[in-house]
Amino acid sequence: MLNLIWKRPDGTFVADVNGKPYHVVDGDEPLWTAALIAAAKLGNKLKLEPAPEAVDPPPLTRLAKADLWRRCTDEEAEVLHNALSQAPFRLRLIFEAAQYLDSTDPDYPALRAGVVAALGEVRAAIILSPEG
Repeated sequence: MLNLIWKRPDGTFVADVNGKPYHVVDGDEPLWTAALIAAAKLGNKLKLEPAPEAVDPPPLTRLAKADLWRRCTDEEAEVLHNALSQAPFRLRLIFEAAQYLDSTDPDYPALRAGVVAALGEVRAAIILSPEG
């Protein structure tokens, strides 16, 4: 049993065949002929398959640690280095071991707070902005 659900923009059909969705294409006999007959009977009642919803790409969250230092002036790098040397030992080890910073990491807020304290909110936002 074939029950048409949609007509696709490419001229093929989406049908319910024995209770399951099925993509009916030219040459898929006897379903193709049955789909053409059913489509002719339905006429304008058979709607085009809706376009899929656009999906936004996930937000950027990562920054290579080397890029953090490249974005700093020499003076900012020295101030930031000194601030990091005052951070708790565990946080320093995590920072030193990381190849990149990820704003979804549980330790990121502490690191960001240190950068803001050392360089200010505006420069911290620029220096820590994720890569695109």
